[in-house]
Amino acid sequence: GHVADASIEAMVGVVMEAASPVVEAAKLAPPASPAGSASRSSFLGALPGAAYHSRLFASSAKHLFEEASILPFPVRNRGITRAPGAPRLCTFSVSACGLLDGDGDPLPPLLVHVVRTLVESGALRRMPKQISINHYHDPGYCMVPHKDGYADQAAIVSLGADSSLEFWHVPMTAEDKIARQAMHAHVSGTGVFAECLTRPSDVSIWMEPGSVLVLERLALDDYVHGLRTSESDVFVTPPADSLHANSTLVELDGLRARALAATRQAASDPIQPVDVTALPTARLAVTSSSQGAGDTRTTKHKSAVEDLTHSSGGGASVRMPRQPRVSIVLWTEFTPAPQ
Repeated sequence: GHVADASIEAMVGVVMEAASPVVEAAKLAPPASPAGSASRSSFLGALPGAAYHSRLFASSAKHLFEEASILPFPVRNRGITRAPGAPRLCTFSVSACGLLDGDGDPLPPLLVHVVRTLVESGALRRMPKQISINHYHDPGYCMVPHKDGYADQAAIVSLGADSSLEFWHVPMTAEDKIARQAMHAHVSGTGVFAECLTRPSDVSIWMEPGSVLVLERLALDDYVHGLRTSESDVFVTPPADSLHANSTLVELDGLRARALAATRQAASDPIQPVDVTALPTARLAVTSSSQGAGDTRTTKHKSAVEDLTHSSGGGASVRMPRQPRVSIVLWTEFTPAPQ
């Protein structure tokens, strides 16, 4: 009745008031289309059913990362497997309005901002039903290869440090599809495929801070994704990079600047301001992290900026030491096939 409507209206007002610092910090206007010069976006042919939006959260990424990092994560809940290096994890169910969780409590303001941006930009076609926030706080973090639960779409918002997200082709069987059709309302459908770590991935996506990767159809059904335990990730600049399906969408000057700053920090050197304008004609070369066990951390991460355009294939490698990051994953409701 009118009392219930008034209560909901009051609750929405409280949530929006709480969200105002995030919105103000991001100077959020109604989100524009992800396409265009402000954000490089594309469907990825090497990963069917995937679309990458490079800068959808660029203006708010730093603030969102800081807000997400201080959420009250359960101390002992460490991702899917709760293994060392796995992320701290907290989850939220989402109401139809996108402002409240499944119990009617306000969502954290940063999630209100994320949901609104994804839906209004068209990256997600409807409100998500569930959200998980993964805080990768250990330097050698990992995420066990897995398939996400049953959903029409999944969006991965990347905050903090860059990372290389790997995908393995593991097609869904006919039996799997029958089980999903029958059980989607009763079980999550999340599956772990740790054995994929014994072989190279089939494709990778380079996740920039503030970027969004949207998965649907084959990208959800037939591919497993995860993060290997490592001290660093490597990006090879186009045209040489055949591993990262989104290599031509990555903003290279920003990547080089972040890699240089991260390398200096990992080597315990003072971080000096990075002049991005001086970097477009240079490439970042870093010593391999796979050196002998006796090498020091400084040796592993010591870097030099030099021109490597003469290297094989015309590209050059940018090695990014791993630093803390957050991924926010949102799933929409699964729509079963008509009977």
